[in-house]
Amino acid sequence: RPLVLLLIIFLYIYAYTATTNPVLYNNISKTNISSECDLLSDNTVSQDLNFDKNYKLNELKVVFDNSNPSKNNFCSVVIEINNTKTNENIFTKRVGCSMIADGDATLIKLNKLEVNAQDTYEIKFTAMNGVDQSIIGYKNSISLYRTNELNDKLHPAIENGLKKDYNLSIMIR
Repeated sequence: RPLVLLLIIFLYIYAYTATTNPVLYNNISKTNISSECDLLSDNTVSQDLNFDKNYKLNELKVVFDNSNPSKNNFCSVVIEINNTKTNENIFTKRVGCSMIADGDATLIKLNKLEVNAQDTYEIKFTAMNGVDQSIIGYKNSISLYRTNELNDKLHPAIENGLKKDYNLSIMIR
C-alpha cells in the first residue's frame, strides 16, 4: 500500500508540473513602487518583450496602484498585446477598475496565446474613464506598479512614448 500511495503522489506531482507553464518573465517583487503615471489621465504605459523560443502563454499578472477601487467602479483598464513586427493586435482585455486590488497581482488569462521567438511584443496599458466624480472632490486614478530600477535593460517601461529607467511589475507564464 505505501508503494501505491507513493506512485499516486508521484503521478499527481508529475501531472501538475507537466501542465504548468514556466514563468517566462517576472518583475513582481515586494519592493515595487507606483509609477504615478495615471492611466485615467489619457496616459499610455507599455513595455516590449521578446521570448527565447515559441510559447503558448497562459497568464499575465500585473500589479496596479488602485488605492480606492470602490470609487473607480465605472472606470476600466485596457490591456493589449501587440506584435510589433507585424503591427498586429493579438490580445485585448478590458478589466473594470473595481475588480483590481491595490498592490496585489491582477491575473489576466491569456488562454494559450501564441508568441514567436523571432518577434517582439508590446504589452500596452490604457484606460477608459468612468463617471466624473470631481463634483464630490474625487478624481479617478489608477497606475501601474514598477520596479525600483531598470532590472531588464533591454525592455524598459515606456510612458507616452518615452523610455523610463524601470520595468513594469508584470509576470508572464
